[in-house]
Amino acid sequence: MSKFNSYCWVLFILVANSYADSSMEDSDRGQRTEDRGQKTEDRGQMTPVIDDSFPVISDSFITVRDSFIIIRNPAKEPVYELQPIVITGSRIPTKAPDLTRSVSIITDKEIESLPIYSVSELLNYLVDMRQRNIYGVQADVSIRGSSFEQVLLLVDGVEVADPQTGHHNLDIPVALSDIERIEVLKGQGSAIYGAGAFGGVINIITKKADNDTIEAGGSYGDYNTYTSNIGAGIPVGNFSNRLTVAGQKSAGYRKDSTDFRNIDASFSSAFKDMFNLSVGYLEKDFGAYKFYGPFLSKELTETRFATIGSNLKLASRISIQPKLYYREHYDEFILKRDTPDYYTNHHTNYKYGGEIVGFFNDAVVGWGDAIIGIEAKNEQIKSTGIRSGAEVTALGEHNRQNTAMYAEYRYRVKSFLANVGSRIDYNSLYGTYYSPSLSMGYFLGRVKFRSSVGTSFRAPTFTELYYKDPANIGDSTLKAEQSVSYEVGADYRAFEQSFLSWTQASITCFANRQDNLIDWIKLAGTTAPWRAKNIGKVASYGIEAGIEFREEKVGSFKVDYTFMQMTSELDSGYISKYALAYPEQQVSARIIRTLPLKFEISVSGAFKVRHQESTGTPLPTDRYTVLSAELSKRIGKFSFSITGTNLLDEKYEDIAGVELPSRWLTVNANVGI
Repeated sequence: MSKFNSYCWVLFILVANSYADSSMEDSDRGQRTEDRGQKTEDRGQMTPVIDDSFPVISDSFITVRDSFIIIRNPAKEPVYELQPIVITGSRIPTKAPDLTRSVSIITDKEIESLPIYSVSELLNYLVDMRQRNIYGVQADVSIRGSSFEQVLLLVDGVEVADPQTGHHNLDIPVALSDIERIEVLKGQGSAIYGAGAFGGVINIITKKADNDTIEAGGSYGDYNTYTSNIGAGIPVGNFSNRLTVAGQKSAGYRKDSTDFRNIDASFSSAFKDMFNLSVGYLEKDFGAYKFYGPFLSKELTETRFATIGSNLKLASRISIQPKLYYREHYDEFILKRDTPDYYTNHHTNYKYGGEIVGFFNDAVVGWGDAIIGIEAKNEQIKSTGIRSGAEVTALGEHNRQNTAMYAEYRYRVKSFLANVGSRIDYNSLYGTYYSPSLSMGYFLGRVKFRSSVGTSFRAPTFTELYYKDPANIGDSTLKAEQSVSYEVGADYRAFEQSFLSWTQASITCFANRQDNLIDWIKLAGTTAPWRAKNIGKVASYGIEAGIEFREEKVGSFKVDYTFMQMTSELDSGYISKYALAYPEQQVSARIIRTLPLKFEISVSGAFKVRHQESTGTPLPTDRYTVLSAELSKRIGKFSFSITGTNLLDEKYEDIAGVELPSRWLTVNANVGI
């Protein structure tokens, strides 16, 4: 290991040690007394009371601060509660301590502190990401060893998964500065959200404009890479409006087709809590070096997205939320960049639909809350191409419809809680699928024990069904995937009132059995093209563990570990392109620390050991460590920072043949008005 690499690890360790030292010093000089507040427990959730000297309390009735909610009662002392309402682990909004599923949350304050520039880089702290370029040009997301097709993406609860291919699932017209938080449900979710929620569900929740604000920023770094963004909050009467425009451009970290240019624009408007509208546009123009074969390719994608919804309160305890959405995605793929007439595809797919959800609280249904919903959507593709100068149909024209009915009931009595979900989907190509789920939790002091079981299904994408090029061939006879998932786990939460600090830890054991798993396979040692096939039964199991510590005015520390194994019925002599390239072990850690003179440093690292047996072209190494850091300083409404990415200068690949960049530095500046 070089001296530079050693210094990087020393930096990481010193920050962690300073964290521990700070906490010990606070502990030595602090003393708990009853006159500073009291702790009460209500159905397993701690609700400490703090005094009026707490510095972040505002004059408003409710203030959201990082992962905490501070509620100010004019007649009493302020109350300090852990975590906001979570809307992804269940269709029924639930406080985080009451969740009966494994859900990870990352907030806007953490996003601001981390050395990242895209949603895919952010998700790398929560799940397994397989990137093909930097700044989120294109990346595949995997949860608990799932394929990139088996994770459902949502924006404010609206499905944005691409019906052409999961490679485009992260073509989302939402800038980092517009994200309030991201919630990740790990494990099956079809009983709640329908097809595609095999490995889990990712819900990106956007900010609402509450004040007149203007924010602008930019960055410049190695590889002639720069970014710019401007956003404005424009409240008009009872309407909260937000407009954001962002751009990214780079010459590329390799000379052979890794350049890119991204443009992102979005607008949202909300009328109180009764009506909301969002529209967005995203364009990506990038070199697709060895993305899908041994070629210097080029790709252009455009995404248009719109959603409109409302919240109609029919009675004090009953409400209905209707919602409509539209997504259009264009994909131009040139197999050989310098000779577009040799092989080019033009794909345009459309997804549009709506749903109506009714919410009923415990006063209506007794002992719990319930929702009932109906949903309908249409997916369509129109695809043409050029082969050696001649126009062809490529994927052709296809469409399919899906309708669904679903219900969920949440029951709670004293320390016991349970969620029961049920959903029936009818797909015009694959028939009817029933997806039940059951999850339970029990509080024992500060520890919550939980378990869940449920089923999932997924219809093949249009690419898996109809694609054909010199390196890949689809199969129109593919069957839908199905699975059964199980998990048991425990969560621990503790709050230390004297220092406004809290600790939480969790552990989860999970297992999954899949039938008719779809993957791209071929005979080992041949030059034959990859073919999409149902490879039979696949079983996976593993364990997840994590611990997090936060202290107000000091910072936070978090580390997560995942271990998993997978077995398959892949025929002897065949190799897998995607499904079996899962991470056998993954460790991610991040530290955010406040320094003297109001500087802040964040250091993050990830270590992965990726399974390579029965996969395609082996990676140069089955394990790697990536360490990044950011040092920032805020002066009034102006902030600046310097970011170092891949500080260890690791040579690594997430996708075989697609080498990711070595160490690079970036300087950033932002101003808010």
